[in-house]
Amino acid sequence: MLLPRTFYIRFPLKKRILYNVYVLVPSVNKHNSKTVISKFTVIWLGERGMSRHVALETSLFSFLIFSSLLSGIIHPVMSAPTTITVPDDYPTIQGAINNANNGDIIFVRSGVYHETIVVNKAVSLIGQDQATTIIDADGARTAILINADNVTVSGFTVQDTRWFELLVQSSYCLLSNNTLIECREYPIYLDGSVAHGCCNTVTNNTILNCGDAGIVVWEATGNCITTNVVKDNVFGIWLYGDANLNLVEYNNITDNEDSGVVLIICSNNTLAHNDIIHNGWASDIFQSGIALTVGSTENQVVSNYVATNRIGIFQNGFSNDNLVYHNSFINNGIQVYDVPGSLANNIWDSGYPWGGNYWSDYNNTDLLRGPYQNITGTDGIGDVPYSIDSGNVDHYPLMKPYAPSF
Repeated sequence: MLLPRTFYIRFPLKKRILYNVYVLVPSVNKHNSKTVISKFTVIWLGERGMSRHVALETSLFSFLIFSSLLSGIIHPVMSAPTTITVPDDYPTIQGAINNANNGDIIFVRSGVYHETIVVNKAVSLIGQDQATTIIDADGARTAILINADNVTVSGFTVQDTRWFELLVQSSYCLLSNNTLIECREYPIYLDGSVAHGCCNTVTNNTILNCGDAGIVVWEATGNCITTNVVKDNVFGIWLYGDANLNLVEYNNITDNEDSGVVLIICSNNTLAHNDIIHNGWASDIFQSGIALTVGSTENQVVSNYVATNRIGIFQNGFSNDNLVYHNSFINNGIQVYDVPGSLANNIWDSGYPWGGNYWSDYNNTDLLRGPYQNITGTDGIGDVPYSIDSGNVDHYPLMKPYAPSF
């Protein structure tokens, strides 16, 4: 029996995030005595919880395109995966990959593997133990190059590379539960300049003591960077050059020399629920928890804990219309630094009653309420706006901080 398929799609807008509901209903008819799908009805139910809807009939081909955009990929039919064990079946990880088929699992026992690896098949590399299954590149340019879609790398320590420890030039890959150390440049690099670089997930990794940015998203879209620890690098997370529609959330980004999160020439990304603490004290570039630079526009910075950084937010270079609200800016050396003449004008609250941000240096009272703060009574919002500069004002500063994400 063919059943409707429901999707919840997240759309970031300037004021809030909408979750829209789609239902795909298959229609069938008879062709040469066989039941076939002839078309689908796409029903939009509107924002979740609302009753309005609209229906649209579409062909099977259009549905496949639509479905691939929603779910990330149309998965081909594969035979049952085979598990290959290193070093039992092959002495090296690369040897196992060379003899694997798409969909196979390569299980790597604890040990130190002195090799550089090219993953050109849709396989899963699974280390036995994150701390004791070690890939040592011995100073080579790249430890692991991934140029196939649908690859998983999980459960390794990767170390001692000149440039990249995990270089991804493909889509729909999962990098999880890895430790990346002793990288002279970029431990995790999602490279959208070679392939389209869409829809990769980087989660639960620990990235320490590396010579540039811990995670780089370069011209890649639709990636999810979540619940990573990025600490003691030069930069934390760097989104650059049309790296759009990415989600950076629930990361612990601390003690990086220059900046926690840097956005350069990119738009429509979401930074949410990150702990961004004590960055920017050992360098002189952006020196900040968050840097919105060089024409980065219409990004959302929401519900982050931004504390004890040299600068809370650094903004310059026509980085306009970024929505910044429900963050806690606590005891930063400078809460917001707007480079003189940069013409950066951003939105620092989500209107009333949702409010703006908590600022630890805000010293006004909460005796009034309402959108104009002219009605007697408290509402958790300061009675006087928090002024950053002439073009940047938080009209509804919060009286209490949000709790840290971790």
